[in-house]
Amino acid sequence: MATHDLPFAALVADEVTMLFDGESAATRPAPEFFADNLFYRPTCDSFAKQWLENEADR
Repeated sequence: MATHDLPFAALVADEVTMLFDGESAATRPAPEFFADNLFYRPTCDSFAKQWLENEADR
């Protein structure tokens, strides 16, 4: 999956790959990628929150 939605990626991805100039710059497990990351930080947004609520109802 490719996305710019960081909160969604943080919720559903096992690993995250950051692309730069069309090439893989880094691949890490999602929790490790987002931990203490100053630039790529997921924030709570309505889409991610709605997705979580829908998953909880299943």
